[in-house]
Amino acid sequence: MYINIFRSQSENRLRKERSNLYGMRAAALSLLVARVATKSDQAEITKYETAFHELEIKIQKVESELLKIDAYYLGIEYPTKEDKRDWWTSNETESWLSEKGLIHLNKLVKDEKRKNMEWWITIFASLIGALTGFVGAVIALVAILHEFGRI
Repeated sequence: MYINIFRSQSENRLRKERSNLYGMRAAALSLLVARVATKSDQAEITKYETAFHELEIKIQKVESELLKIDAYYLGIEYPTKEDKRDWWTSNETESWLSEKGLIHLNKLVKDEKRKNMEWWITIFASLIGALTGFVGAVIALVAILHEFGRI
């Protein structure tokens, strides 16, 4: 399993920001539903729809950054904006992974984590097998020496 115990400060900050954004998005959605249910004026509903949409974009940016950090630590190369335009979304100042890009990069990260886990399990199982064989050989040697009276 991939465990990065040395998380960077920026990664921790992004995780906290993501948590806060999820809470704000839930609050904005609740307010939007309440305004629609009470049949408020359209301007107020539009204000909450806009706030909800802006929070969704911020969450997507944070998720994109966190996924790119995971990909970096695992040594996964992902396509640039020029290679696969449909993987990226952008505005005038910045670019982030689109939903399609998030899905594909997440799959690459999960596949790499699975490969790492399989490798560690194989190594661990081999070591256990070798240790079991060694202990069996020591027991057999002690039994033979005991049979001949040398122990």
